[in-house]
Amino acid sequence: MERHTELLDRACRRTYPPHLRSYLAIVLPATFTIIPLVIGIAWGAYLDDGAYLSFRHARDLSLGRETLRGLATRTPLYVLVLSLLSEKNIPLPDAGLILSAAGWSVTVAAIYSAGRAIHRRVAAVVSMALLSFNPIIVQFLGTETSWVTASIWLAIAATRKKRWGIQTGLLVLMLCIHFDLNTIAMALFMLILQGVHRRTFPILPGLILAATIIGLGTFAFQAEISLYPELGLAEWQREVRSLTSESEFYWLFLPFVGLGMLAAQPVGLWLGAMGGLGLILTISPTSIAIIVTLALFLTGLGIEQIAEWSAQHNLLRLDRLKSAASLAIIGMLPLTVAQATSMYQRYQLRPVAQQRVEQQAAAWLCTNSRPTAAVFGSDRIGYLADRPTRQWDGGAGTPQDSMTMVENLATDPPDYCISLNSIPWDRLIRTSWFQDHYERLLEFSSAYDSTSPHVIWKYHSSPFDQGEYRALDVRLPDEVRWVGYRYWPDHIEPGKAVHVTLFLQTTQSIGDSVQAAVYITSPHDGATWAHRETVSRRSVLKDWWETRQIIVDQFVLTTTADIPIGAYHLNVSIMTPALTQIVPMYRGDDTSPVDRVTLGNVIVPWQGSLNTVKQANVRLGNGILLRGFDVVDSLPAGDELKVTLYWEAWQPLAEDYVVFVHLMDESGRLIASHDGPPASGRYATSAWLPGDIVQDTHILTLEPDTPGGLYQLKVGMYTWPGLERLPVWNELQEEQPERVIYLQSIVVQ
Repeated sequence: MERHTELLDRACRRTYPPHLRSYLAIVLPATFTIIPLVIGIAWGAYLDDGAYLSFRHARDLSLGRETLRGLATRTPLYVLVLSLLSEKNIPLPDAGLILSAAGWSVTVAAIYSAGRAIHRRVAAVVSMALLSFNPIIVQFLGTETSWVTASIWLAIAATRKKRWGIQTGLLVLMLCIHFDLNTIAMALFMLILQGVHRRTFPILPGLILAATIIGLGTFAFQAEISLYPELGLAEWQREVRSLTSESEFYWLFLPFVGLGMLAAQPVGLWLGAMGGLGLILTISPTSIAIIVTLALFLTGLGIEQIAEWSAQHNLLRLDRLKSAASLAIIGMLPLTVAQATSMYQRYQLRPVAQQRVEQQAAAWLCTNSRPTAAVFGSDRIGYLADRPTRQWDGGAGTPQDSMTMVENLATDPPDYCISLNSIPWDRLIRTSWFQDHYERLLEFSSAYDSTSPHVIWKYHSSPFDQGEYRALDVRLPDEVRWVGYRYWPDHIEPGKAVHVTLFLQTTQSIGDSVQAAVYITSPHDGATWAHRETVSRRSVLKDWWETRQIIVDQFVLTTTADIPIGAYHLNVSIMTPALTQIVPMYRGDDTSPVDRVTLGNVIVPWQGSLNTVKQANVRLGNGILLRGFDVVDSLPAGDELKVTLYWEAWQPLAEDYVVFVHLMDESGRLIASHDGPPASGRYATSAWLPGDIVQDTHILTLEPDTPGGLYQLKVGMYTWPGLERLPVWNELQEEQPERVIYLQSIVVQ
């Protein structure tokens, strides 16, 4: 092949005088190099959403909101340059536009230099011409992608020229411009190529690259920055479909690329391997740019091969140079049409109206939200509003992606969401979680914007968000596991509601085969005081259930207005769809089925005041205090003596105790008594919580022939069934030997 190139050079020298050859050698590359800069300026600052993430970091760094730790991004050097330009009062979108367009100009020069370095001048000119107005230029305007691509192609040229120091420096520069797994892999690939050329492992360049990777990697790890781009097969398919929908001529690149790989062995194989590496890895702006520029370069090699073969066989009956030039132009023509068509369509579809709408939304956020309010939406809105942003452009995604989005938002909900007109956004908005937590404030729209309207949603807390999350491991039918729950409040007034959230996880596709039944029951007699057998609204559709994802079910249980004071059990059972039969559940690895799971206690507390009762303040056991009591001073024989006790626990109790109330004469003989759990069994001591006052009423019936006189009223507690009384300490912290509390004397008439 080098011989064919020498023949072309000789023909060129015979055809054109030396001064014209020199003129073309300078003017032609210079013209193509300037074209990307001109395209960038003509395009304007209508940049991809991804560019604004770097802009936000650069602005924060220039304003002193972040220290140099703010460079802990995937694009440290690019952010640093932008921050320096921002300090000169240059608008960051304009600075990013010019900087990235200049990067593409350097890339055009770099790919030309790489072609010259491998003695493929026709390929160098063709690939330079194709790249100079390729749609990829406008696709990544405002980002660091162009400079990463330029660094790689300059490193390829340096590799061919065996300038190893320059190659190593360019690879370090590439890593500093953009640091992720793609650029790490490319740097290691180029280092291997250097070793192959030198026939020995390049120790010093290897150490330099290792130090760079370790340093940047440590920085990224400390800042918790992910270096993993998205997996690429589906994204690559979307990219290809997008291109071919703009022009079918893009398919003509394939034969030229294949021919270029075959014609330029072993260089073509190296480049093909580098492109394959980018495909195998992941999709990102960097990998897309690498693949596209490699395809353009291989296209140039393929066109050069056809031109040289045609010239060698004199198919056009022209001299070699004219034959090669003619066929190169003919080969480039459909490819030029494809790129020109894409460029025109993309220019017409610039998000001019969309950015105007986003500017209106951002202006509203600036005026009506606090500076620290988190925004979920496009990075462009976050940048314009100067608010912390969780980026999502509302792009294509599966229902499972929407499910994952709901999980992430539920973990840390943003203050505002800015939705646009797209199917993924519509999926997210229709989930009950979103509608329970966000209210629609206002919208901004334009008749010329297909993504309109842009709607601002404001977060408001939901009762389902309250309460402590508690882990659980219960196996349900259909390979579903119940992994946790939350409910709130745990103290309610009669007639009020309890909000219950169940967290489920599936290991396979499921049908709508079971329903949860949630109910509040009395532990004393099993009476049900609130019951809900169907969910309020399932947070996601069952078709969205994906293996290992967490599904949220929510319930609202409203108690009756006459529910007595007490501690009630919150139970859950699983039932068949017709709600006619309870389905067994299994705790953990236990093989014994259970028909219900108790989540905890729902307490209906006493709401009165202790100011009107008789004070006691006597301590029992390790955690109980008798705060006071209420009883008459005298009563006729044969009447009922009503004794109301007011207990308080200062720490949780593990056991259920029985209260005894005794009326005794002066000789210690028992006249009347009542033994029973607090609140007639509705408020077991194991359910008492610190700070709660438990009203406990006991009725003692006096016999009609009870002699008149003065009697002593005593109370206490004992264990069941051990019948061991709890120790008692009076107000002076003196332990009472009989383990009873003396309340007062009662006169029987």
